Amino acid sequence: MTDQSGIQDLLAEIKAARESLKDAPSAKKFAALETSVNDIIRRISRPGALDAADLALERKHATDYLTARHVLKVGASPLPPEFGGQEIEQAIAARKAFRSFLRFGDFQRMLDPERKALSEFALGQFGVLVPPQISDRILSCLTDPGDLAGIVDNLTISGASIQFLIDNADFEDLFGWACEAECAANGTGADAAKGLGQLELRPEELRGLICATRSFLDDAAIDIESWISRKAQAGVRKIASRAIASGSGNGMPIGILNPMAGIPICDTGVDTPAGTFTWQDLVMLMFQVPIAYHAGATWVANQRTLGLLFSMSDAAGRPIVQQDLQAAPRFTLLGHPIVVSEFWPDVAPGATPLAFGNFREAYMLINRRALTILPDQYSAGFCILYKLFARLGGGIICPDALRLLRVR
Repeated sequence: MTDQSGIQDLLAEIKAARESLKDAPSAKKFAALETSVNDIIRRISRPGALDAADLALERKHATDYLTARHVLKVGASPLPPEFGGQEIEQAIAARKAFRSFLRFGDFQRMLDPERKALSEFALGQFGVLVPPQISDRILSCLTDPGDLAGIVDNLTISGASIQFLIDNADFEDLFGWACEAECAANGTGADAAKGLGQLELRPEELRGLICATRSFLDDAAIDIESWISRKAQAGVRKIASRAIASGSGNGMPIGILNPMAGIPICDTGVDTPAGTFTWQDLVMLMFQVPIAYHAGATWVANQRTLGLLFSMSDAAGRPIVQQDLQAAPRFTLLGHPIVVSEFWPDVAPGATPLAFGNFREAYMLINRRALTILPDQYSAGFCILYKLFARLGGGIICPDALRLLRVR
């Protein structure tokens, strides 16, 4: 509820301030009244009061207004002009007066200080200079191709590489039934090193460079540094996802779709029409993956392949794609979630448009150095360079946990 006693105290303060400003100049009266009103609005949690961030933005817009006037009168200069506090306050008053003029269309309704401030931005017979302002809305038509880094295993390392011990030894031959052998089942004993090996993954370096002019940074109505950070992080995720899908392994992680990755490939059935697949092919693909990897398994395909899946039904006429009611609007295929990635190919002869398996067991993404942004204000003259660095790598750690469907 509203603090009525607090509002009464504020009203009393306003009344006292009004009495003390009877003989003060009109500009001082107006400023004191505006401050008191803003204090009341802020106290009762109503929108409309200017906080510190709003005041800083207002001063920035006032600086833009002064710069525009300077360019018209003097012309563009190599170095941005510097304005004093009195000039900025005058520009703030002129912006308020301009908004009042747009609302009422009458200069006579303005206060004398505002009318005087706006006259400083008059262009003679050409009228009044319109205050420039860049919107704080960012327009973007970019689409997200899908994040594959979130479905594979991630590991942060602190060295130049990381090594894994590979254990593919099956010691089933160590044992045998006593009635089937006079001594040990394997006769001479098992080789402990058989089937063992090592896998080494090395991080590769990512580099980026963004150049922003000082005027662009001055004119922007948003936090450019935070925006660059978000864009850079999205770019790292995108390039990591592309490498997970189709990386060459040369200076970058090797991708799942790369023929050298060793992921088993299953072809569509002989009765399946060329250039497509059927729901029976999907069932056979799913059960080519060992049951041990079905827990946590997912499908990966692009959105055009997903559209084709929506048009398929099983033998009883039921759609094979269902909406996951536990995590809407996610969809499931044969009981397993579908991850959409535009880095996966379309349905075409010879392509592998679908993958199924446990991606966390199959692929490891390593991070050596998180994204780092280093501003450089001296190397590019009138521009500020933002140098971007990151180190990451990855590779297949268990190819048997995945299967790819290849269209005939």
